[in-house]
Amino acid sequence: DNEHSISKNVGAMAAYLAKLRSSVTYKSMKNFVKNTLRKAGAKNIEEALEKAKLALKEAFQLDTFFEKLGIVYLGPFDGNDLESVLIALEIAQSFDKPTVVHFLTRKGAGYEPAEKSPVAFHSAAPFNIRTGEMKPESSRTFTKAFGDFMAEIGKDADVVALTAAMTDGTGLSQFAERYPDRFIDVGIAEEHVVLTASAMASHGLKPVVAVYSTFLQRSYDQLLHDIALPKKHVLFALDRAGLVPSDGPTHQGLWDIAYALHVPNSRIYAPFDEESLIRSLREALECDVPCFVRYPKAVLTQVELGNHGNFVYTGYGQDITLVAYGPLIIQAADALDHLKNYGIMGEVFGLWQVRPLPDGLWEQLQGKRSIYIVEEGIKDYGAAAFLRSLGLEVYSLGVADPFVPAGTRDQLLQLCHLDAEGIAKRIMRHELLRRTLKQEKIGFSLSEPSVVPSLVRKRPVR
Repeated sequence: DNEHSISKNVGAMAAYLAKLRSSVTYKSMKNFVKNTLRKAGAKNIEEALEKAKLALKEAFQLDTFFEKLGIVYLGPFDGNDLESVLIALEIAQSFDKPTVVHFLTRKGAGYEPAEKSPVAFHSAAPFNIRTGEMKPESSRTFTKAFGDFMAEIGKDADVVALTAAMTDGTGLSQFAERYPDRFIDVGIAEEHVVLTASAMASHGLKPVVAVYSTFLQRSYDQLLHDIALPKKHVLFALDRAGLVPSDGPTHQGLWDIAYALHVPNSRIYAPFDEESLIRSLREALECDVPCFVRYPKAVLTQVELGNHGNFVYTGYGQDITLVAYGPLIIQAADALDHLKNYGIMGEVFGLWQVRPLPDGLWEQLQGKRSIYIVEEGIKDYGAAAFLRSLGLEVYSLGVADPFVPAGTRDQLLQLCHLDAEGIAKRIMRHELLRRTLKQEKIGFSLSEPSVVPSLVRKRPVR
């Protein structure tokens, strides 16, 4: 217990633990440990531990919330003091029933910059280890663009922003500061935030729930029973969608398309730049059905493909057709040059809306011979599955193993074969398996490294 949360603690349990931290018991416990060890000396440590166990059993078993559940509560102890930790664990082992041992620690203990700025160091960007100075973000991100949009749209008195202990992480700090009466942080309780949003929608408000993609999975039951069934208009802004750099397998946002597709009549948006992000959010606020807007933890880029209104397009021919959504359309478009070098002339349709399909796209895809869905989501149940349900024969280039380790965005794309070279090689392998092209005609080695030229210029937005 380091008294640290990414956002402000809420709820009765948080208040209860705060009361325990400040209790006389903690001070008494700390002094008891020190005095016992001092009197016993190093030679008699075992005897000291036995005395500590007996004394603490008698003196410090509080009538706490835990005790009422039949759980022994011990503490709080100084978690930054090794001797206290060892004694506490020895004591806990002597009980023959479930035991909670409460340790108090300091966030970043021993490293002064982290102690002074615990929030910044919770999930730290690259920094100078001597000074603790963080490397500043050089470009505008999807999260920042969402936060600015919310701060502006908050002028509408019906708009309410909700989150689950992720105020800063989802970019809602500006909204919370400007409109505190219309901002709700329910704590780490995603199920509760969905229920709250449903109730607000019932009264004509426009709730916007901003959470990390991976955490909304906890609310699957509420999405079906409290959003889909009563047909509530709630906007879910899913940050950290797709491949998530730095945070490891628990934070990968690879299931959101799959579970959002289970919500009948819902709209699913996957913007690829700031313009499509704002357009998605505005449409989602104005419609009357559940909406999901998913975007990555990434720097915004400008995608320079031909704009066809509801989708973007580029291509050399129609040997193969790629359908991509979100920022991954950049890698899909870059893969075309690689394929062109081997005689495969392809095209890319880039989407910012997954469901319903953009106007005109269905007609464009009719009769296509080889359609590949390039997606930052699980391979078997995402957008490819949705298109199959509409009667299209498609092949998914999604993520086969969703438990992706930590790494940079570029590293994760390469690991999942979703970089331009990886996409091209997967397509060539599949085309060979389908026997639509002969290997000697293409003239390539599947293990051959290649340099993929850039078809689409990627220009950071300042």
